[in-house]
Amino acid sequence: MTSPRMPFGKRRLNGRCESQTPAEWRPFSQRLRGRGMGTSMVALACAAILAIATPALPGHAHEVRADLRQVAAEPAPLLSPASSMLPVVYRVNTDDPVVFLTVDDGIVHSREARDWVRRKKIPVTSFVTLNVADGHLRYFAKISKHGSVQNHTVSHPAFDTYYGDLRRQICPVQDRLADRLGTRPWMLRPPYGAGARLARVHAAASSCGIRHIVMWDAVVDRGRLTTWNGQRLSRGSIILLHFGPNLKSELRLAVKAARAQGLKVAALEDYLRATKRT
Repeated sequence: MTSPRMPFGKRRLNGRCESQTPAEWRPFSQRLRGRGMGTSMVALACAAILAIATPALPGHAHEVRADLRQVAAEPAPLLSPASSMLPVVYRVNTDDPVVFLTVDDGIVHSREARDWVRRKKIPVTSFVTLNVADGHLRYFAKISKHGSVQNHTVSHPAFDTYYGDLRRQICPVQDRLADRLGTRPWMLRPPYGAGARLARVHAAASSCGIRHIVMWDAVVDRGRLTTWNGQRLSRGSIILLHFGPNLKSELRLAVKAARAQGLKVAALEDYLRATKRT
């Protein structure tokens, strides 16, 4: 399987306007200032630019969510995978006609989505950010009754630009979920998908008990499902959603799209085991 070199569906504004291009990233702010625009106008123009869907690019998404809270991750692996590195999974390598639903963050707690998932017995893997999910962990345990609750860090920093102690972003989530839910996570999704192949991220994650870095190759957002290459879902596709007010309709959309392509939703936990690598 060929993994996308960059995850899509997440963007951030990080001191400059960034365009999700496969090669050089030239800050839009430099271009605009070169035309005599002030700082406030540059910021406004950046926001307008990032609010427009990115056009199709080779090896990237056909349509990319443009949101100032989100970002594309690093342009390419900064290190070659080594035996000490954890598996980085964009899509599960399987011949089974299955896809996987993963939901991030935990700001909104939709009862409609929870009840629908439980009634339909849909496997959902929740990647929770502790700072917004703590105090509501039973909700995530219920919506992930046929899946699991996994690690999306304490406060959602972008790992590629975060130089604090990464263990303090990962290990407390492990301990809190184990204490409240009785199960210690073994999957980690880096916020924004950033830094997923950095050795320091893998070292910290592994020391906290993480066994898989889980990315995605498809996104449901604003009423549309988009794959990283603009094609149909694949066997083993990992679909990214977020805990938002429209989660029920977005989950239904993902399930409907999968079934239309002869695929069914399966539990990611059945395919990525919580075992140590040998």
